[in-house]
Amino acid sequence: MVESAHYTFKNLEFWAQGGQIHILDLEKASVGSQPPPEAYSTTTPREWIKRAIAVRDFAGDDVPSEARQARRLLEEAHETVKAALQQGDISNPRVLSDIIKMPKKTSLLIPGMKKRIKHKSPRQTLLEGVEVVSEFRL
Repeated sequence: MVESAHYTFKNLEFWAQGGQIHILDLEKASVGSQPPPEAYSTTTPREWIKRAIAVRDFAGDDVPSEARQARRLLEEAHETVKAALQQGDISNPRVLSDIIKMPKKTSLLIPGMKKRIKHKSPRQTLLEGVEVVSEFRL
């Protein structure tokens, strides 16, 4: 099974393998000689890019170094997702062609709409995902 390049962001290592995104929590993995099961997780390419976009959107420009790290994370997440989609799902050799045929999702942006996110840290967002809720107020 071919792996993509490995990337690191805030003590999380991630890479594409078998059409999935693999995430290793380096803080939890450093305990003992064998990483515990909770130090390792996988997610779909679609979910991973959503998490990376959420981290970038909420990084803010107040601290330039954090904004720069968030942009780099998004670039690396994009490369990892591309690699995962090219690999396809190990159990379905036609998955890449099926993904390419899927219709693109569209979004409607309304002026005055704000986003609210439940998770506060970028690390936690990448590990657990995020639910972005749009709030519209007149």
